[in-house]
Amino acid sequence: MRSDEQRYGKEHYAYYDGIDAPRKYSKHWWANRYFSRLIRQRVEGGRLLEIGFGTGHFLAEVGHHFQTYGIEISSFAISHARRNCPDANLQLLPTEDLGIFPEQFFDVIVSKHVFEHLEAPQTVLLQCARLLRPGGLLLYVVPNMESLMRHWKGSRWLHYRDETHVSLLYPREWVHLTEDGGLKIEKAFPDGFSDVPYVPWVPNFIQLIIFGSLGGIQALLCLSFLPIPLGESLVVLARKPYF
Repeated sequence: MRSDEQRYGKEHYAYYDGIDAPRKYSKHWWANRYFSRLIRQRVEGGRLLEIGFGTGHFLAEVGHHFQTYGIEISSFAISHARRNCPDANLQLLPTEDLGIFPEQFFDVIVSKHVFEHLEAPQTVLLQCARLLRPGGLLLYVVPNMESLMRHWKGSRWLHYRDETHVSLLYPREWVHLTEDGGLKIEKAFPDGFSDVPYVPWVPNFIQLIIFGSLGGIQALLCLSFLPIPLGESLVVLARKPYF
């Protein structure tokens, strides 16, 4: 069995095009901008923790507005992140050790495509509820098992191709785990389609325009209007109740 260092090393981040800074207008550039704006619409500032910050490009995006913290299990990733977001408080730490942070310490917690890698994501959701201040925001992104393209592509679907995805749950299951952890769902919606090709013979850039247009409009306008089946991933926004 491969160690975390082997699973989440250079090859992993290269596969997801996550090493170099996102090119302007690339899907990663849009995603970072979109998630940053979603958060800033709801929380004005304070402490932000990213669970699984990768090479640190999102923390660099939000670092102008928040005091940023991050945990990561890949020493390869953290070596790049220290250059990309030098002002962030970064730690090489597994999710099981989130207990080192004090209760109600964070205003925002973000985790993009991490929970599906965990055998027991519900334990991390419980920790997120403990770490957030009352009214604090959790934003996480996971594979969308109700995606139309999961049925269309079958075993070739984006999130089936990663062997480290051990918790592929349906949206209703993520909602239940989040609520059972002590958080209140504000919104759950998909991100749109981007895993081209979907059909043969049509150039990928044309397919991106056709299949990705709705997700692109959603990101451009910083809205969240797509129905659950129209996206590869599920975006969940949840709050810690005041009482």
